[in-house]
Amino acid sequence: MAAKNGNNRAHQVQVFVKEQLEEAQKRILAIEGEAKKALEHLVDRGRESRKELEGVLKRFNAKDMKFLVKPTVKQIGKHAEAAGTEMRKRFDVLQSRLIEFSGVASRDQLKELNKELHRLAKKVDVLLEKKAKPEARA
Repeated sequence: MAAKNGNNRAHQVQVFVKEQLEEAQKRILAIEGEAKKALEHLVDRGRESRKELEGVLKRFNAKDMKFLVKPTVKQIGKHAEAAGTEMRKRFDVLQSRLIEFSGVASRDQLKELNKELHRLAKKVDVLLEKKAKPEARA
């Protein structure tokens, strides 16, 4: 009898597992079907969006790019460049005034000081060499 109970329980477990697997397969198939539908829907939406974007780009390229070659746009661009150049000049003048006022040496002054320092360093080297020569003779 114990063997019969063991076989019966094993059979019940098999049936239970088989039912669970069948249910899982049904759910997986349902999920796959839904996923396939969702994917197809997304692909369709992507195609529609692409068509809309191509249409917008065609209209933009045809109509809206013409304004860039109009004389007024070119004139505005020239005026903007001229204003930018003028502002850079004014900024440079203001910067040099601020440097002069603050007492800090400007770049040109630093270059000049560097040249003078280099010239003086050469003179010192020459004098040191002359001083070293008489000591070497003695």
